[in-house]
Amino acid sequence: MKTVMKISANNELMQFMGTTACQTKLKSIWREHMSILTSREMICQREQRLLWHRICSWWTDNWNKFDAVMYIMYLLSVILRFSMKKDDFVWARMAYSVTLAFFILRTLQFFYVAKNTGPKIIMIGKMMTDLQFFIMIFAVVLVSFGIITQANLYPNSEPTFQLLTNVVYLPYWQMYGELFLETIEGQESSTCTTESSVYRNGTLPRCPESTAIVPIVLAVYMVLTNLMLLNLLIAMFS
Repeated sequence: MKTVMKISANNELMQFMGTTACQTKLKSIWREHMSILTSREMICQREQRLLWHRICSWWTDNWNKFDAVMYIMYLLSVILRFSMKKDDFVWARMAYSVTLAFFILRTLQFFYVAKNTGPKIIMIGKMMTDLQFFIMIFAVVLVSFGIITQANLYPNSEPTFQLLTNVVYLPYWQMYGELFLETIEGQESSTCTTESSVYRNGTLPRCPESTAIVPIVLAVYMVLTNLMLLNLLIAMFS
């Protein structure tokens, strides 16, 4: 009996591969192998599409999004609880309080079954969509007024995170009626100073400077927010 090496050496293997019976057998083996690979690929793709479809379908529900944020906050609270030291436990306490608030708000879905409160919960959810567009418009007006106020009341301030906070702080609360007229008019007080060396080292807060443009801009800002934007929001909700 000839070995494979001898058959290959004598070129008899090529002749054997060229026979009809061998070609027919190879085609059947190749066809079965390809059908198995194709079926396996189709099953895998179907499972992947099915899993992705389930994830997308689950994410379309707003309550599921709320649950995802709630669970993330819960995990973050637990991590902070066991990783923070005693002096920094305030961060874990804040995370726990926010998580508890999310759990309480989650009970709003129970009102869906009520005849009177159910439609109102749905209306609130749809109103949140309109509120997003209003917040974008309001943010532009708020930041623009905040920059004017901060640049004129506290010129040459150092670029810090507190500066960014002050740009938003005054205009936001002024929309609700807290005008801070003493600050806007630049009235000096015994609890602040104009000496740069004193307020830079944190001994006393800085006194605002008196300028004529800030009260005028405040008047325009109050007209835009309290009369125009808030009435626009009410019309959108109507």
